[in-house]
Amino acid sequence: MTSSVFVISLLLLSLSSAVFSDDSSFQKLPIPGNRSGPESFAFDTTGKAFYTGVSGGKILKYTAEKGFEDFAQITTTSNSAWCNGIAGTALAEKCGRPAGVAFNPKTGDLYVADAPLGLHVIPPAGGLATKIADSVDGKPFKFLDGLDVDPTTGVVYFTSFSSKFKPSEVLIAVGLKDASGKLFKYDPATKAVTVLMEGLSGAAGCAVSSDGSFVLVSEFIKSNIKRYWITGPKAGSMEDVTSSVSNPDNIRRVGSTGNFWVASVKNKVVVPTDPSAVKIDSSGKVLQTILLKNEFGNTLLSEANESGPEAFAIDSTGKGFYTGVSGGKILSYTPGKGYIEFAYMTESSNSSWCDGIAGTALAGKCGRPAGIAFNPKTGDLYVADAPLGLHVIPPAGGLATKIADSVDGTPFKFLDGLDVDPTTGVVYFTSFSSKFSPSEVLIAVGLKDASGKLFKYDPATKAVTVLMEGISGGAGCAVSSDGSFVLVTEFIKSNIKKYWITGPKAGSTEDFTSSVSNPDNIKRIGATGNFWVASVKNKVVVPTDPSAVKIDYSGKVLQTISLKNEFGDTLLSEANELDGKLYIGTLTGPFAGIMKL
Repeated sequence: MTSSVFVISLLLLSLSSAVFSDDSSFQKLPIPGNRSGPESFAFDTTGKAFYTGVSGGKILKYTAEKGFEDFAQITTTSNSAWCNGIAGTALAEKCGRPAGVAFNPKTGDLYVADAPLGLHVIPPAGGLATKIADSVDGKPFKFLDGLDVDPTTGVVYFTSFSSKFKPSEVLIAVGLKDASGKLFKYDPATKAVTVLMEGLSGAAGCAVSSDGSFVLVSEFIKSNIKRYWITGPKAGSMEDVTSSVSNPDNIRRVGSTGNFWVASVKNKVVVPTDPSAVKIDSSGKVLQTILLKNEFGNTLLSEANESGPEAFAIDSTGKGFYTGVSGGKILSYTPGKGYIEFAYMTESSNSSWCDGIAGTALAGKCGRPAGIAFNPKTGDLYVADAPLGLHVIPPAGGLATKIADSVDGTPFKFLDGLDVDPTTGVVYFTSFSSKFSPSEVLIAVGLKDASGKLFKYDPATKAVTVLMEGISGGAGCAVSSDGSFVLVTEFIKSNIKKYWITGPKAGSTEDFTSSVSNPDNIKRIGATGNFWVASVKNKVVVPTDPSAVKIDYSGKVLQTISLKNEFGDTLLSEANELDGKLYIGTLTGPFAGIMKL
């Protein structure tokens, strides 16, 4: 799969590693080297060994006698220690992340669809993979996934899960019901890559029929399987085969039987957030909690205040508010005029391709304002743009001016919260992470990242300094009304810290409260000494009920095997049958599964 749940899977790794089965018919083969995710399997011609790609860009070979051994690597860095473990997934664009794998049984070459790095081939002796293609017709691959080889002709068929979104943006692709996936053909004889199908909704896997007459393609997002005819009177045409398999991932033929195994996820991803707004006082005591489930459903709140949506700043008149939206725009709102455009982060922000949710995916070009706050004395609006750094907008609006995109020579990765001391005009802002970008936020959460920081920008000296480090998801900050301290929320750790600005404790930090679950933005309430905090009460839950589904050439479901006991809530990527055994892969698990049929 390196497929549709590329990012969520990281959150589940701790669950999957704790899954055990007492069923003697099920064998668990731990992956060595602190790697994970034996997604797809390829069997050599002897039938005594299988090969699988894992996180960090390695291809492993398994035999009963020797267990797992290193066989090949996608890049020269794949063997580096920093490609081990979950970090290897986060660094997939450098380490590689093999998704679909399959042998040409005649030549012994192993073909690999590497999710971020393109189509590769590995010689029979293993070693460093050779890149065949990372684009087609001048368009780079964004997110490859499934792969199969026609055993007769040697032609390689492979899919892209999306042509718009990369693996780390998979949740955006799923949320938008992206249908930009494609089926490709690579002919080793001509060295040509061609596009056979377009408009696929999460093309996670493909399998050539045993007679080479067609190829099946699974659409994970759409819960559908399509057929592309290779030969015969329908050659070049396509048709729907079945929608009976929920969220199908990799698909594998069963020898020459005409049947196929499909990895399936029976239930949809559910994120019960139970959003709420929590009022706390200057000592961290919870004064009031307002449940917002009815109003916001499962929406993750970013900010709570006494009026207004999302992250916003109220001007000195108190008659309107300003808010940043996807695509890099700052909007102003007044009851009389509604929303009007006030400012923009980049020259591209006004482009049509920065509109809508697509603007989020293109945040690195369009901008994505996170924390915003006015200097009430000058009327300047300061903005912490998540990917683009600290900016300021003059009272008249217009194009934002970048103040800083780094500190001490280290670029910002992911800015988030911001506030301005109303007395001194000093700006305080946070980074959610110093290792992961906004599109990698779930990786940061899954790893319990603690590389966030609190920064200070002094307009008088133009200097940016680091005040706090080691913050676990620095989502928001708020200066006290008397300017003596700043509160910083730790979303990942469910904690709020206090940094003392003045007084005998100046420059020191302390825990403030852990009573607010997953706190996001925090805002002071005038001079009351109290604060509103946006909160998420429940954790992310993903009930997957994994299963392996056997279908025939017509799409009829022949058999369904529930793998809940063996894999828990792990998201399966492949079920592949050989000699009465089912080899089961997953992106999230640190083991490969073998089940006797």
